[in-house]
Amino acid sequence: MSSRKKKKRVIPKPRPPKFDLDVQLYAQGLAQLKETGDPLALAKAASFFQEAAEEGLAEAQLALGQILALRPDALPETAIPQTALPQTDTSPAQSETTLESDEPEPDAPLNEAQKWFRMAAAQFLAETNFLVALLLDHLNQVLKRPEKVVKYTQKAVERGLPLAMLNMALMFLNGEGFPEDFGQCVEWAKKAVDKGQPEAEAFLGGLYTMGVGVPFDIEKGLQLFKKSIEGGNKNGCYNLGSLYDRGKFVKQNLKKAYQLFLKGARQGEPRCQYSLFEYFKKAKKPNLAKARLWLYLSAENQYDQAQLDLGELLYEESARLEDPRKRLEAINWIHRAAERGNDLAQFSLGKILLDVTNNKYKNKEALQWLFLAAQKGLAEAQFFLSELYRAGDVVTKNISEANRWQKLASENSLEAQYSLGSRYYIGDTDLTNDLGKAVESFRLAAEAGHPFAQRNMGLAYQHGLGGLPVDAKEAVKWYLKAAEQGFAKAHLSLGLLYDEGEGVEENRAEALKWFRSGASQGDLDSLARLAALTLEGVDGPDKVEEGLKLLFEAAEQGNLEALIKVATFYEAGEYLPQDFAEALKWYLKIANVYLPELAKKDIPELHYRLSYVYHHMTPQNPVESLKWLRKAAQGGHDEAGLLYAWKMDKNAQTFERQKESLESHRSSAEKGDAADQYALAFLLNYSDDPIKDSAEAYQWFLKAAEQGYAPAQYQVSKFHYYGLVVPKDLAEFIKWLRLAADQKYGEANFVLAIMYYKGEGVKKDRAEALRRFQLAEKTDHIRAKAQIASLLTED
Repeated sequence: MSSRKKKKRVIPKPRPPKFDLDVQLYAQGLAQLKETGDPLALAKAASFFQEAAEEGLAEAQLALGQILALRPDALPETAIPQTALPQTDTSPAQSETTLESDEPEPDAPLNEAQKWFRMAAAQFLAETNFLVALLLDHLNQVLKRPEKVVKYTQKAVERGLPLAMLNMALMFLNGEGFPEDFGQCVEWAKKAVDKGQPEAEAFLGGLYTMGVGVPFDIEKGLQLFKKSIEGGNKNGCYNLGSLYDRGKFVKQNLKKAYQLFLKGARQGEPRCQYSLFEYFKKAKKPNLAKARLWLYLSAENQYDQAQLDLGELLYEESARLEDPRKRLEAINWIHRAAERGNDLAQFSLGKILLDVTNNKYKNKEALQWLFLAAQKGLAEAQFFLSELYRAGDVVTKNISEANRWQKLASENSLEAQYSLGSRYYIGDTDLTNDLGKAVESFRLAAEAGHPFAQRNMGLAYQHGLGGLPVDAKEAVKWYLKAAEQGFAKAHLSLGLLYDEGEGVEENRAEALKWFRSGASQGDLDSLARLAALTLEGVDGPDKVEEGLKLLFEAAEQGNLEALIKVATFYEAGEYLPQDFAEALKWYLKIANVYLPELAKKDIPELHYRLSYVYHHMTPQNPVESLKWLRKAAQGGHDEAGLLYAWKMDKNAQTFERQKESLESHRSSAEKGDAADQYALAFLLNYSDDPIKDSAEAYQWFLKAAEQGYAPAQYQVSKFHYYGLVVPKDLAEFIKWLRLAADQKYGEANFVLAIMYYKGEGVKKDRAEALRRFQLAEKTDHIRAKAQIASLLTED
């Protein structure tokens, strides 16, 4: 700092620049400011301005105040003035241009900026009054004194400052300090334009291109944008560049857009810099190095979207490289965007903080950001909060609160709207199953273009769900909408519609076409269906080999329906040579798909099938057969339980002893115990000759069935379906089958679902078929799982 003696502070008249030390320092500061986008240059400029300002140069005081007010984050702490400010004269003449003494003091560096503005204003520098207004506007939430913004803006307007006139336009536009008035907004903008203010030209041009406060006039808008650019305005570069980039109102010209963005970016316009980031990232030959450079500059210039994108980019890199320092840098950038009010950044920051730590204090901070974004109406944050409340891991589980947030999210988010429909469909704690509300939510999402919801609307019309009429034409319309968006499951649904001829004329060739298109998009259910039709000869005779190839392709990728078909084909010798060893291999694949850890969960039916193939393999493996039979029995499989008890009965080693064992069962059965009656009937029906006696078995099954024993009711139904011992009778078959199914007997529900699906013995009803398949699936019925794969309303 110079040691020259300071003059006594008075209210001097504006003086012409002197090539003295203060002017030289000011010039050096201006030179540093030309180093666009360099934070270090900005700090150097502040240092020069500080020295000149302390020498009493009003222009330097103004420049230093601007930097401290508008770009404090870009400065190191050493750039914030720490020296005592020269005392200002507090005479009445001066008080008109300074802030009142009772004004609450904001935190440094804004406190320092305010003081430098006061000093510049004391020298009657007109622009300072406007900058004081801008500063107060920036601090309005702290000061709660909007009248101060108006006061100082009006002072600057009276002195003819164009920037102040533009600010008046903005205040009328936003209803800040004045009532919202588009007419006044345009009038003040035009006054600033008449003064040749480039920023006002860009602003007024925007009003004309949007038709706000003035008639829509693209020609006037373009003229004003071009004029503002000629005057060196960087906002005009962005506004006009955006029009050329999107081809809105003008013919798209990416070259012109790039040139305008580049011009604005070189002047430090952050939106132009961000646009260049997107340009280099999305170019035919992307230049990620240049893209990243412009993204960094835009972020440095306080563009919150750039800060968010940069942070998320760094966060992905930190995860890939396992670099904790890069992760902290990423969080810092997202934090800066969040603090600037970017709701997407607040949401992203909340999720990241939950992801990186289990610390309860960090979780509390994360939730604060999530709530802030959600309260602003960000649907993604609202939906995320609903999931947190539903899970109960981070916050106390609260289904009511989860549903409240989800309903709020559904008003603005297709995904949340679709999810809400799904929860109504399934029924979730206090959100009860309600197909009417489910369909209502699906319709809102579908009409807005959500492909999953469109497919669900097709299903609803196809099956008459939620109060809708059965309407195949409407179903096809919605399926086609989803299919046009490339949703493979909609292709599957169209294929099933034509395959079954439900509401439309059966057309298996058309079904084949849709299954093929669904399979080409990677849908394994479509591939399995395509294989089935090919095996049946729909695609032409003698294509068994091609059908099996498609079937194996689906099975090897884990499709349950295809896995079961391959296993059963090998077991039964259908399409493939009978090979129990191969059947076993494919049944074990099913176990691996659905039971990664067999100890955690049992599927009795699968275990029973494994026991069966181990028993019939060559060579036979009785040890493994018995092991799986025991697991099936322990899981509650009725037939497995009886067979296991029979095989473990030491008396059942010879024909005579088997007869003795049967007599002991008969004795218990005759006492009326339904379980014993069923056991006796089962052994009589499934034993080898000469013990086998299906006629007597039927009578014991019937006795147990009449007592309401579900397994026996199912067995009686089989006798009537196949006409064994008794005449074939579909009505009796359905009667006994329904009785067993209504008691949640898995196999009975599965078979009844097939009947509804085919319309055999009952009226064809896909909705009831789906319901019955789902009841069977709840008992871990693997074949039911396969059928549901093509009928579920969710992917």
